[in-house]
Amino acid sequence: MAPPGRRSLLVLTDGLSTTGCADLRSAAFRDTSEINAIARVCAARDETPALTGVHVTLAGLGQPAADQPAPTTAQRTWLTTLWRTLCGATHRAAPGTTCTVARTAIGTAAHRVARTKPPHDLVVRYADDRPETYQLPGAALFDTNSSAVRATALPLLNDVAVRARTTPGSRVTVSGYVDPRGRPDNNRQLSQARADAVKKVLTGLGVTRVTAHGRGLPTGCAKQARTAAGRMTAEDRLQCDRRVDIDIIRK
Repeated sequence: MAPPGRRSLLVLTDGLSTTGCADLRSAAFRDTSEINAIARVCAARDETPALTGVHVTLAGLGQPAADQPAPTTAQRTWLTTLWRTLCGATHRAAPGTTCTVARTAIGTAAHRVARTKPPHDLVVRYADDRPETYQLPGAALFDTNSSAVRATALPLLNDVAVRARTTPGSRVTVSGYVDPRGRPDNNRQLSQARADAVKKVLTGLGVTRVTAHGRGLPTGCAKQARTAAGRMTAEDRLQCDRRVDIDIIRK
């Protein structure tokens, strides 16, 4: 049982995470859409600690060591927003919790930190080699007969990009499909153009090792696309055919 009274947690960090769901090595540091994507991925992976009733202070954000690249003012502001968002995500349903970003630099922080012996590293259990697949409906990504990615699809692709970037050693395969309503001689060309367009967005969001393939007509639809009765309507099948599959392959 936790002792009564106020509990405080002081975190001294430059905020430049290189592991986990908030790995920033390929981050763009541009806007809040990427911050929101990181927060969603962290929440989905349950990688945020329980901070119920804890008063959290983050000191040193955006202040790396002297021999490291220094962020611009805008990038430091982005980092502050990111960690406030992540901190807030951990105590959304936790009353009595606060999260403060201190302006004090790490080297001059007016706090005393207890020195403790670090714990031994835990054993890492690696995941299997099966890819993590995202089947994105073409109607959400493209207009009819178009290969231009809709602006409304960018948050969805941002989520996938963050997941790919934070899956160590992964590579990404994008497969484009079309439904049978188009001309047979155009199916492969359109599906390739759509796969290439999604690849371009993902690489622009910091994902490396991406390949794109136009598959033409698919050979089948995913089980989750079926109705509760186990059957699909003609429109359901068309929407399932017209899709983009993104595979995040761990090895």
